[in-house]
Amino acid sequence: MKKSGYIVYLFLLLCLLGFQQNTFAQATTEEDKPYILATTMPEFPGGSEAMIEFIQNHLEYPDAEKKANVQGTIMMQFIVEKDGSLSEITAIKTVEGGENLVKEATRVIKLMPKWKAGMQDGHNVRVYKNVPFYFVLAQRKQNHPQTKPDQK
Repeated sequence: MKKSGYIVYLFLLLCLLGFQQNTFAQATTEEDKPYILATTMPEFPGGSEAMIEFIQNHLEYPDAEKKANVQGTIMMQFIVEKDGSLSEITAIKTVEGGENLVKEATRVIKLMPKWKAGMQDGHNVRVYKNVPFYFVLAQRKQNHPQTKPDQK
């Protein structure tokens, strides 16, 4: 009888330890869940204007989409990690026939330097960030003869 009591005690102890480990794992996962909005949002080094300049300097219009006259806005989403690195890059809005536009936007995001991390309650936190990429082909100028108003 003593041996069976010991086994039941050991079983209960193992269940309790397993529950505690599972609770700890869930708490850690919950803490690391990315914020949608943080007290201090993440920022590209130098601010928004610097990010726009970076994108303009690195973005290349894919030839296939250029030839097919595919234009539009690609909305990219990623997570700015606690250390400012970027992860989980995905397109949340695309353009029909614009697969290479998404690939190009992803490529440019991967080139970005580390960001200033977002903060909540004085601690760096993971934060979702959405950035639009505009793919617009320049309109060709048509040569119209300039007309002068009638002089009477």
